[in-house]
Amino acid sequence: MTVTRAAGVREDCYSCVRNVSLDALPPRERILLGPGWRVVHAIRAALPGWLVAVARRHVTSPAELTAADSANNNLPSSFLRRPMVGLTAG
Repeated sequence: MTVTRAAGVREDCYSCVRNVSLDALPPRERILLGPGWRVVHAIRAALPGWLVAVARRHVTSPAELTAADSANNNLPSSFLRRPMVGLTAG
């Protein structure tokens, strides 16, 4: 995959590199696209079908997330939580 330089993109970051070419990603890596997040299938997770939200900008710690990031996170977290409750409950 060719990476073009863009603002906020780290060429040594797996997520940044994947975010540059969203249209070329397989469906499992773009289940849901939001303004600041994309929902993807986690690779090698403990539970089959585990989904995670990946920031569409470079962050290395939750401490770097802004209030706007948190507001944008409501959509993926509620989207991810509902299916997992049925899978993990009981």
